[in-house]
Amino acid sequence: MNLYIPGIATGLLLFAAILWVEKKLMNAFKLNPLLHLGLLYLIFYWAPDFANDLLPPLWKSEQIESPFQLDGTLGSILRLNKPQMSVVDLAFCVFLVCLIGRFIYTLTAKKYLWGQIDDKKDQ
Repeated sequence: MNLYIPGIATGLLLFAAILWVEKKLMNAFKLNPLLHLGLLYLIFYWAPDFANDLLPPLWKSEQIESPFQLDGTLGSILRLNKPQMSVVDLAFCVFLVCLIGRFIYTLTAKKYLWGQIDDKKDQ
């Protein structure tokens, strides 16, 4: 059984769910920006434990060969520091890569593009 597909799909669905929740809470973020930090705390520390409770036991056993094995801090954050990983680890790795990609997009391309839009409105 190919377990890569459910792991990647679960990670993408978790990312989409977090985007949906963030969109719904955007008005609350305007009132208190610290709510965003609280949501990030819940994502990183509460979501994996919650997923471990909900997902089937087959997905928790380490039976997938790691596509990339990284040592150090990045490997431990992305759970790629072991030769084998579970579907839950793969899903969380995909989720974190999506979050990191969104963070990079927000700090670089989005600010650059919005800066150009704001410059056109000023003229």
